[in-house]
Amino acid sequence: GEINIEVKKPDKAEKLYLNGYFNQFSRAELNVVAAHRFNNKLSTLVMGHASRNFLRINNSGNGFMNYPIVKLLTGLNRWKYDAPGGLCIQASVKGIVNEVQGGEINFDPEKDKGTTNAYGIGINIRRFEAYTKTGYVFQGRENTSLGLILSGFIHRQTSYFGLRNYSGDQENFRANLIYEGHFKPGALLSHEYRAGASFLMENFKENLNGTAFSRRELVPGVFLHYAMKAGEKFTFNPGIRADYHNLFGLIFTPRLHVKWEPVKKTTMRFSIGKGYRTPNFVAENISVLASSRKVIFSGPLQMESAWTAGLSLVQQFTLNRRDASFVLEGYRTEFQNQLVVDLENAREVVFYNLNGTSFANVAQAELNAEIIEKLDFKTAIRWQQVRSTYGGEIKEVYFTPWLRCLVNLAWKPAKWEFDGTLSYTGSQRLPSTKENPSAYRVYETSPGYLGLNAQVTRNIGDWALYLGGENLTNFMQKNPVVAPNDPFGTYFDSAIVWGPTMGAMTYIGFRYKIK
Repeated sequence: GEINIEVKKPDKAEKLYLNGYFNQFSRAELNVVAAHRFNNKLSTLVMGHASRNFLRINNSGNGFMNYPIVKLLTGLNRWKYDAPGGLCIQASVKGIVNEVQGGEINFDPEKDKGTTNAYGIGINIRRFEAYTKTGYVFQGRENTSLGLILSGFIHRQTSYFGLRNYSGDQENFRANLIYEGHFKPGALLSHEYRAGASFLMENFKENLNGTAFSRRELVPGVFLHYAMKAGEKFTFNPGIRADYHNLFGLIFTPRLHVKWEPVKKTTMRFSIGKGYRTPNFVAENISVLASSRKVIFSGPLQMESAWTAGLSLVQQFTLNRRDASFVLEGYRTEFQNQLVVDLENAREVVFYNLNGTSFANVAQAELNAEIIEKLDFKTAIRWQQVRSTYGGEIKEVYFTPWLRCLVNLAWKPAKWEFDGTLSYTGSQRLPSTKENPSAYRVYETSPGYLGLNAQVTRNIGDWALYLGGENLTNFMQKNPVVAPNDPFGTYFDSAIVWGPTMGAMTYIGFRYKIK
């Protein structure tokens, strides 16, 4: 499903916030947040990010950069106006400039681009976004409102991978009209509902070495969401939406969420729902272009669809007279259709619609506790079984670790903050290279590995200074590039990356805040 991300609000953000960062591999970063309240109705916020790294690093000794040169600029301006009588208007604009340069360490784009002198990768992105939200709260009517959300973006990308050229353009507009109501017939029961209409328009164009792909989507839809609450113990939330897609016809999307607290401090949740998505096969798998694999499209690609169902249990308790919690979750996703990215043949990548079974089973357990005052402990373990059908045979999906574990300790004595996380990533199935000569083969599965991140922060008034490290176990994937000595040859592949390609890394930084 979609993830709702909201940046800081103009009337709630710090007056000024600065964050600077620099690491041993020459990455420098600066983040700026500045907010201003003109009065109790109008406020604005400016956010900026700039980062880049300066050194070409080849720790693997294979002639290729372990990490690309990245230049990134992001700027955002957000406004909020609280008008009298329950009207609120919010609007924002955002711009992104992102340039990435990778490949062989001696590659010079001005001299070597489009030639076989040296292998290079270049990605250039320009993106503009705009958003507005207008809401009206009806006076004298509890929890009743009307909202209109409009958003859109324009995305332009040009890139090359050796002798391959790829460009992608995307134009997106989305509108949502939402009415929310509430009524309470009794002391225990309450009913909430949300109804509305939506519209999506998207133009999508891709071009890979002269082969063009394009689509235009027009999707009007309506939706209804209902919530029944029985006090604080039970919530029943069904919902449904219907969309008419100009390419795929009428689509119904049902969902259901149930929350139950049978006894105090014990909460159980159940959810089930269906989802649809139009895949962008090249853009979402662009790393395979950094190889000599032949790209094959098998038939017209269809919309992805899947059912997901899950259960969760949250048990709160006290440990040494302090709050603690235990969380247990389990989910299953089953695809009716899916874009399959078939890397079973080392000479090609084939995109086709699912013809068989594809599913994911995920289970996670988590324990959170305050061991002693200001010392927080968290540990979690996640097991996942992800399978799909490749050429009529059900196999594990590439690059999906079957196990992940972590242990985190966070200690915050006066003016100090200490944080450390030890993680384990289990083995993963890798794309096949068995057709290659023995010198150009990789493991069928990757080994599991440990990672350690740690940071210490010193707070001094409005300032905070921090020192940290990532991948302190110094684990590195061996031979991340297949056939680096012949990047324009038959066996070259730089896309089989499953672990860290850089060793241990330390960094320093500061934060400054005016509330």
